[in-house]
Amino acid sequence: MQASSSKLIQHRSGRSQERHSLVQDLIQQQEPLPVKKRKKRRKRCHGNRKRQRFLKKCRRRGMTKEQAKNFIKEYERAKNENIQTRNDNNNNQNVMVEVITTEDMEITTALNDKMDQSTIIMTTLKSRKRKKMTPSSSQRSSKTNKRKKSSQIKLIRIKTNYKLPMYLKAHPNLLFQALRLQLKHTLKKKSERRFLHHRLQLADQQCRLDLQKNLWQSYLTLGSEHQVWPNQVYRKAKTNEHSLCQEFVQKHLKDIQLQFDQYTRDLVAQSEKCPTTLCPLVTLDTHIKEFIQLQQQSLSNKLNYQLIRYKNIIHEKELFQTLSNYNLTVDQKNTIDQLVNLRQTQIQCYEDFHKLQTRISIQYLPRNFDKLERFIASDHDLPLIKDTIAVEFKQKRYKIIQDAKRTWLNMYIEAYVSKIQEYEHQYQRDLNEFELTHINDMCINEKSLFRSFVDYINHRTNRMLQEIYCEKLPPYRKQLVRVRERLKWPKKMVTVFPTVIFDILYHPFTPTQLAYLSRGPTYIRPNQSAFFPEKYRQKRIDGELEDMMKKIKNCLADRKDSACVPRNIPVYKLYSDHLRAYLTQRYTTPLPLMDQIRALRELKIVKSIRRKLKKYHLVLRQTDKSGVLHIGRAKDYERKAAEYRQKTGAYEELSSNPYNDIICSVTRLLNQLQMNKKIAEWRRQKMTPVRKKTQLAYMYFLPKAHKTETPLRPIINTIHAATTKISKFLDQSIRPLFNRFVRHTTIVDGADLLDQLHKYIDKGYFNSSTLFITFDITNLYTMLPQEESLTILAEFLRVHHCEKVNDVSIETIIELARIVLQANVFVYGNKFYRQIIGGAMGSAFTLTLANIFMWKWERQTILPKLASHELYGRYIDDVFFTWNESEENVQQVLEAANKFHPNIKLDYHIGKSIPFLDVLLTNNNGILSSSIYHKPSAEPLVVSFMSDHPRHVFRNVVQTALMRAVRYSSTFEVFNYELRRIRLLLLYNSYPLNYINEQFRRFFLDFMSSSSALLPLIDDENQYFVLRQKLLAQPTAKQTQVDQSAARVSLVNCDPNVGNVNQKNEPTMPMAVIETNQKFISNLFIHCKHEARLNGMARDIHMIHDSFFKDTPTATIRLIVGHRNNPNIELELSQKRPLLRLLKDPSSKPSDDICYLERIISYFRFYFRIQTK
Repeated sequence: MQASSSKLIQHRSGRSQERHSLVQDLIQQQEPLPVKKRKKRRKRCHGNRKRQRFLKKCRRRGMTKEQAKNFIKEYERAKNENIQTRNDNNNNQNVMVEVITTEDMEITTALNDKMDQSTIIMTTLKSRKRKKMTPSSSQRSSKTNKRKKSSQIKLIRIKTNYKLPMYLKAHPNLLFQALRLQLKHTLKKKSERRFLHHRLQLADQQCRLDLQKNLWQSYLTLGSEHQVWPNQVYRKAKTNEHSLCQEFVQKHLKDIQLQFDQYTRDLVAQSEKCPTTLCPLVTLDTHIKEFIQLQQQSLSNKLNYQLIRYKNIIHEKELFQTLSNYNLTVDQKNTIDQLVNLRQTQIQCYEDFHKLQTRISIQYLPRNFDKLERFIASDHDLPLIKDTIAVEFKQKRYKIIQDAKRTWLNMYIEAYVSKIQEYEHQYQRDLNEFELTHINDMCINEKSLFRSFVDYINHRTNRMLQEIYCEKLPPYRKQLVRVRERLKWPKKMVTVFPTVIFDILYHPFTPTQLAYLSRGPTYIRPNQSAFFPEKYRQKRIDGELEDMMKKIKNCLADRKDSACVPRNIPVYKLYSDHLRAYLTQRYTTPLPLMDQIRALRELKIVKSIRRKLKKYHLVLRQTDKSGVLHIGRAKDYERKAAEYRQKTGAYEELSSNPYNDIICSVTRLLNQLQMNKKIAEWRRQKMTPVRKKTQLAYMYFLPKAHKTETPLRPIINTIHAATTKISKFLDQSIRPLFNRFVRHTTIVDGADLLDQLHKYIDKGYFNSSTLFITFDITNLYTMLPQEESLTILAEFLRVHHCEKVNDVSIETIIELARIVLQANVFVYGNKFYRQIIGGAMGSAFTLTLANIFMWKWERQTILPKLASHELYGRYIDDVFFTWNESEENVQQVLEAANKFHPNIKLDYHIGKSIPFLDVLLTNNNGILSSSIYHKPSAEPLVVSFMSDHPRHVFRNVVQTALMRAVRYSSTFEVFNYELRRIRLLLLYNSYPLNYINEQFRRFFLDFMSSSSALLPLIDDENQYFVLRQKLLAQPTAKQTQVDQSAARVSLVNCDPNVGNVNQKNEPTMPMAVIETNQKFISNLFIHCKHEARLNGMARDIHMIHDSFFKDTPTATIRLIVGHRNNPNIELELSQKRPLLRLLKDPSSKPSDDICYLERIISYFRFYFRIQTK
């Protein structure tokens, strides 16, 4: 078999041989080399060991030798001064300058290498003051010591046959906290806690023995019947004979029963020491058993999987016995053996492939990957240069090495996939020949020889795959983790995973904190409500219940048909009580202790990161393009923000708080419009700001880490601004008009661009000389001229004969738009600003106004100079069009457009291969090829699989990535390359191997040549193009959204034969935009918080709802339960909002802010109390 496969590989091309050599080289490195235990030589002391340790610490921090020596000199100088001061002070007075410790030096050098002497002395004095304020252990009150001592108990661990579980060894405080919830008892006495801990250990061992006894009893029953034993029995019995294995299992069962009886007697004896303050013993044992079953859920699942795999082995033997009943010839036996061996070889290669993916998932690549770093200059030998240049050099070096490793990984995965596919093709050919040869053979029980063999080989393959996933990969992963933790070199190497971008040379964060931040800004730590105090938990329940009942009443009571349920009937009260009881029960159900430990560990990490960000004056933000987190100095952000304001000139600083002026101007305008009957009263009430809920907008910046010196992009948060409701009304009224009338020059996404290009090609205009031109506008939102934009808005409405939109005239729309632009005030850095040019990047109406401004600009500059058959499209400020003339002519057109308006500046690109949005277009001698465009700054980052998101989010991530790859990849080779990138992308974000293969198989199920293939891939190019044509015919989600928005526009006319006429004798038609989507008129939407501990809540709420309205006319209304997510990393750590006293009404009482702050302080005090425990 090996000879035949080697001959097959030799006939392949040179590239296939290279892949084969890559795989062989990597297989040799899969298993970690055994580490020889050598006797460590004791190092002799040469010099000052304390200084050597300090130098070593400085090197770990990334300092050079010169910097470390300078700090040692400073240390010695301060030490000598301190000794001299103490000698001169005969009165034993306090010394003014204290010796600088190495810890202080470490902190100062972490962020500022050029700290002068005065700064060091001030840091020392501050640390000395803190030390004075903190009393020593001898000065603390005896009451505190007694309280600490009383809370500690000596936990006695019993001698067990099985390893003591983690929940009984770690975090005893969490253990007793969970027991308090389970037993509904305070457990204040030491005797109670000591008794419960001892009884938990005995009961845990008894439950484990009970699970083992049930498993081995099933082994005995099935093994005696089928004379087949699991591998575990063969390994422990050290024999394959049936009788000896049976005796071993029976003996093992007796041993388990003896141990079980012993623990039962120990429990009976220990029950005599039960404290009288606890609940009755029967009730106590019941609660303890429930608690242990909750903690041992993973063990129970593991044993069930072992039993299932054992049953699969038995079934495989039955299938083999059925196959043996046929009178097989020598040729048939040889063919079957050849197919089995070929499948076995393929599975072995598949196992090696999964070992490589396991290495990737735990960030422990083979050693030859780290050799790449030797080809790039090290940053340790840098000369003394500016910090900004050093940071840029460090980032570029890291990025080059990271991209090289990712490319190399893609090559290895390609080699493995091609090798597995070669085995698959050979297997399918041999299997087809076997089927044709024995199609007319005899049948046993109406099943042919071929069908019996296929059933056997498929079952055998599935069983071996399960062994790889459940028995081989987990111990291999644990072994790699142990080796990685023991070695130091993997932690210092460049990783292929997305990481945090630092704009500073040295940072104070630990590897654990960096690993947590590297999960991305969308990561949500699990079970955040597990440590809420009772009043906060009850507050969340009340808030969710109030929101649900409000939506239910508004939907059911406002209907005009038979499904209407009035608000005053008592069914709502019963419904609310049932929901409250259910929510309370779910939120008070205890978590498994290991989940609590993980939740508490990540909570501590978040708190520690927040403290360091505050202490060292650092700012954490999500990057503008790459999507990862960025950390920089606060003073750098302030400097760049000031430079941006000075460069654009779009903002002016205000001398006083403009809150009252903005509220009064907005309210006055709306009242005047209503009094003049320009807007209806209900619309005025809907747009009028509520003073208690209105806040000033605030500005923050996102770093553009992919550009030199990391410029900033301004974002203005206007969620609670006074003009937000007016902005939403204008956006909802005008954007559907724009989507309807300007759809032919609008590009929605990359799929829409490809669709328009295919139509352009079908018309015969695309040839080998066709050029692609793209350009974007610099700072479009900020540089919009306000009055000119309002004039163009009025022109847009008149050109399309829209004198009224939803009974609102053009003049009224312009007045509302003017107040939105002119009342754009915000807070930044405890100061008030007004935007005098452009609109707020973050306001809903700014995007629509920018689109309309560009509509006028392109009509005056680009479209008149384009041939009528050329393709032109725009996505906000990004423009794409085709050109079939010379490149010099199009450059003249673009240069003229660049000078047309002083505020509009272009950055254009011309070529036959050019990216636009997320698609890369290439003109290959008149043939269009396309692929996904991966920006150099983009990082392979999606929602982490460890995040506390609903499960459907992860499915959507995989499905969306695959659909985009199929739509954009014009060739089968390009698609396979993108498929490997997607696999690596998911591995980088902690997606399990089983999950990746399962989602791939679901997506490609109808287009795979064989459903029994090991890799869920499409190996037939024709099938791929069938799938691509199917997906290209379907509109994307964005295209559907734009088309639905355009469909909301309808003409309003009393007489269809008579239209309105304006002063220029042009017909005008009032427009109406449907504000509600009729598609969801029979749906009821409610939302609840999602957490892993609340899994299944949507299903239970459906059951409660059906118990009240199932057999009523209201049953026609479909209930849809959505989810709200908890705060992610960015919301928890990036402090964007200023103080509330700057945003809220200055005339309001400060008690509201004080109460809010008191709630926050008490909340964190509770967390701190948990952490100190």
